[in-house]
Amino acid sequence: MKYTLRLVACILFLFVTSVVPAAGQSLKELLATAQNTDKSSAYLDVCSFMLENGEDSEYFSHYLDKGYRAALRERNALSIARYYDCKAEYGMMSGELERYMEYKAKAYSIYAKLGRQADLANSCIYIGNYFNAVGEYDSAITYLTRMQPYARRHFKESSYHIMLSCLADTYYRMGEKDSAIRYEVLSTRISTELCDTFYLFSSYRALGMYYRTLGEMDSALAYYEKALDLSLLKDKSNPNDMEELAALYINLSVLCIDNNRSEESRNYIVKAQECIRAVNNEIFLAQAFANIGSVYQKLGDNEQALPFIVKAIAMAKKLNMNDNYVRGVAFYIKVRETSGTTDSLRHYIREAEQRLPSVRSAMAKISYYQALIALWMHQRQYGKALEVAGELLELNDVKSNKFVMLELYRNTRICYAALGNYKTAYEHLDEADVLRDSIYYEQKSKELQELAVKYQTKEKELKILQLNTQKEREAEEARLRIFILAGCLLVSSLIFLYIVQRQKMRAERLKRAAEEKEREFAVLKKETELRLTRKYIDGLETERSRLAKELHDGVSNGLLALEMKLKTSFAGKDDSIFAFLSKTREDVRNISHELMPPAFQYATIDEMLWDYVNHLTIPSSLKVCYHSDPEGTDWSIVPEHIGYEIYRVVQEALSNSVKYASATSATVSLELDKHVLIARVADNGQGFNTNVRHKGIGIQTMKERAAAIGGELSIESCTSGTTVKLVVPILLSDRRK
Repeated sequence: MKYTLRLVACILFLFVTSVVPAAGQSLKELLATAQNTDKSSAYLDVCSFMLENGEDSEYFSHYLDKGYRAALRERNALSIARYYDCKAEYGMMSGELERYMEYKAKAYSIYAKLGRQADLANSCIYIGNYFNAVGEYDSAITYLTRMQPYARRHFKESSYHIMLSCLADTYYRMGEKDSAIRYEVLSTRISTELCDTFYLFSSYRALGMYYRTLGEMDSALAYYEKALDLSLLKDKSNPNDMEELAALYINLSVLCIDNNRSEESRNYIVKAQECIRAVNNEIFLAQAFANIGSVYQKLGDNEQALPFIVKAIAMAKKLNMNDNYVRGVAFYIKVRETSGTTDSLRHYIREAEQRLPSVRSAMAKISYYQALIALWMHQRQYGKALEVAGELLELNDVKSNKFVMLELYRNTRICYAALGNYKTAYEHLDEADVLRDSIYYEQKSKELQELAVKYQTKEKELKILQLNTQKEREAEEARLRIFILAGCLLVSSLIFLYIVQRQKMRAERLKRAAEEKEREFAVLKKETELRLTRKYIDGLETERSRLAKELHDGVSNGLLALEMKLKTSFAGKDDSIFAFLSKTREDVRNISHELMPPAFQYATIDEMLWDYVNHLTIPSSLKVCYHSDPEGTDWSIVPEHIGYEIYRVVQEALSNSVKYASATSATVSLELDKHVLIARVADNGQGFNTNVRHKGIGIQTMKERAAAIGGELSIESCTSGTTVKLVVPILLSDRRK
């Protein structure tokens, strides 16, 4: 009976979910999952959701800590990497950037070791964004281009369009607007193919801003119109959507100011203020407050402008964002200069000048120089104003910004006229007129008005559409109830399917049991093979020990007795035979020592290999060196039986290099990478064909020794040399205490 009830419940659930559209999990559902499963991935899913949706909850730190502890308990490297990723991004969101790169570097390192290329690409995007925020644009370009070859081939899973958009932002900040436009246009193509409206909107907004600063108003208006069309789809409750929407409204407000549309500019800046109420990203807010203050200053509303600019300067100083600090000071100078209260400027100008050498953003420097020019002109220090104008003209790509050049020519005309240089003043007036005509103020002003009217009309149409959608949703819910009732009538006919399914499950259980028996047999077979291999190697070592003792105690001593007897019989005659006998006896003694097993209870594998290599009898034409990595490693954790087999494999490989390779140099190395031990023997000899079966048993013995300790032996050989590599896992339970 209980199975029947369970079946009925499952069928009803499946029926309902097949009718109701699937939706993403909410924070409440993720929290419930984390509480019930106690898995690291579930805890970190909660943290990722909060970051993606900009939610700053008391749950974040608690679940991040629980996720980390669970990951350590599970030995889950991927979850540990996700932990560092979340910790870094939470610090970025809350404005705590001091340890951002430390956490990101740890996550990046784990992703690299796991071979997770898509996660590496996304990490490069986040790190590039970080360096953009702090003004280190060369570092940003390094990271944003590092994974581009992979991201270009796998653009769906690697967020290639976001990478391109971030790279465009970097070049724009550096003043290279042509490069910025090229990368942003490519990003729009990929965003369109991926149907990613969020980043498509962001790219349209950015392209509008790029073309506006170049004075190409037709292109700027076209992209702003596309962005406005997509803005109607934005989720007003999502902080990330509100961040992008606020940026668009600020850009449009600046565009309206430049084209003398004060009313539209004020409307857009009010909309931007409404949007940033839902944003808690301090880096974005530092930029947004500065821009809002700048717009109010240009509108002549210094009382509204000043609080925003002061906030922006304070946040930029807290976050150590030099570019934003200098821009904020520029806006502050303009507010104080237009209000006539310039006494408080010295402190800000002095601190801005100290930060100016580290500022990489061309737009930040332009804003600052423009503000200084206006300040010196207000104080009738026209010479100083012209000096700053000269510094402004030396900036890269400044001449391509028509609005900046228009304001510059207007100001320098006034300065030259005040200083009596009327010829140059007239030339600059002429240049200003040419630029003003090229921007088509009246025509673009009309187009901006039409764009604002079109957007307002679409907003009203959207509200009507939302009302109609609500009515349709209610009707759909009524139909859904009818479908659910009809579905209940189908339950009785599906009980038969349950019985059939139960029989199938029974057959499946029998099949799994048979497969389990087969697996157990395979394991037993492997254990038997390892046991036989161990027995063979033990016999081999016993025979080597016996042979070593015979050579040392028998042959070596016999040669010594022979030498002494010959010295007695042939005293004073040819001494070369005695030297030959002494050398032969020493060679036999060395061979016997090599055959004897090393005493690992008194030394580590690192010490034994170093001793072996440095006391090996080799031809004068051959140089052998040994090194181990990393320095300071505690090699005593390597178990004796593993160290013994590694020693014998290295001994056999190096012996082959000496005997057959005709090499001039050979290297023995030992490396411990966490729980993996790697031993290599490489020479520059003549090599051999690894595919041909050889008469000797040396290679086969090395492979059997590797198998006996659970390792893997590989041999690579060519005409330029041979490399023997042994990889052995060192389990935590096997390590020597």
